[in-house]
Amino acid sequence: PLRSVGTVQDITEHQELKRTRQLEEDRLNSLYQLSQMISDNEKDLIDFALEEGVRLTGSSIGYLHFINTESSSIRLFTWSQKVHEICKAEYSEMYPLEHAGIWADSARFKKPVIHNDYFNESNRQGYPQGHFEIIRHMSVPIIDDGQVVAIAGVGNKNEDYDATDIRQLSLYMDEMWKTVSRKRAEAKLTASEARLRTIFDIANTGIVFGDKFGNVIAANNAFVKLL
Repeated sequence: PLRSVGTVQDITEHQELKRTRQLEEDRLNSLYQLSQMISDNEKDLIDFALEEGVRLTGSSIGYLHFINTESSSIRLFTWSQKVHEICKAEYSEMYPLEHAGIWADSARFKKPVIHNDYFNESNRQGYPQGHFEIIRHMSVPIIDDGQVVAIAGVGNKNEDYDATDIRQLSLYMDEMWKTVSRKRAEAKLTASEARLRTIFDIANTGIVFGDKFGNVIAANNAFVKLL
């Protein structure tokens, strides 16, 4: 061969778009699985969401902790399975927000934070004894009615966290919180109905409910005795 002729094309943008589409599809599929966990308790639901958040961001570890705005404290709620395997630090259920390191900045500032060089962050605090090493870290706030109710964090991705990771984790955790809030509201309604039913049944006064056609919908024991 004396020569060759060819073309060169930069496919970086195409590859990024393809990656973003795949991430969006993965997140939607995961959200569908989350929506089907109707009978699961809140802890199992959150644990599933956390593991998915770790996976969607390509991280190694993750956590989700609740924020008590009245006492300005963090309720250390759950960690991903990998954390349970490698972390030997002493467990404490409550943690004052003012004593928390930069990992809790998303709660302080009400916005996502990224620490891609965690060890060299000037205002970071040291680890408790037995804690695993943090190389990279990202956390997002979960906000309900203007208040930060929880923070979800992931760490130790093999490459730097970026805006795409923030988007994935924020959108997923927001949807997870909507599911948790709905389950809490349903449980509260069920408990309220049960209390009303108890009062209805044991009341000494006869009570009857009927429709506009005169059909009896419900009557308590006292009403039955009166008739």
